Amino acid sequence: MLAIDRPEGAASVPHPEGRLPGNVVLEHAEYCTDDGCSAMCIVLAVDEQGCATRGRGEAASRFYPILHHPKAARAERPIVDGVSHPTVKPRGVMDWLVALACRPGDTVPDMFAGTGTTLEACRAAGVHSVGIEREANYIPLIHERLKS
Repeated sequence: MLAIDRPEGAASVPHPEGRLPGNVVLEHAEYCTDDGCSAMCIVLAVDEQGCATRGRGEAASRFYPILHHPKAARAERPIVDGVSHPTVKPRGVMDWLVALACRPGDTVPDMFAGTGTTLEACRAAGVHSVGIEREANYIPLIHERLKS
């Protein structure tokens, strides 16, 4: 384990570029509601353990993304000349994955570009991308998504 040489009581200083997203994703239990978590919820367990160990009264789950991405919204599903794609990925999921795995300036190869969700997420994050799609009828969908 790495020991940090910091005087007792000295505050930690966050990295100026921020932190990478955690490589752990939390998901609320099936019985959680907007009013609170069920007793079997992992988000609740992480928060309780974090508050107990850190002693700051802060929810530890704030360090981890909480997965709640149903299928892509209608606005994220391009249709061109009656052609659509059956498995459009939600942009929020791809934003998180690009942030997790890449730094600005990196290059992401997307061998199954589909409608271009990954390409769009890369562009928004300042990450280069190369999209490859074997189905010619999906190419206009990628162009439609990326033209905005």
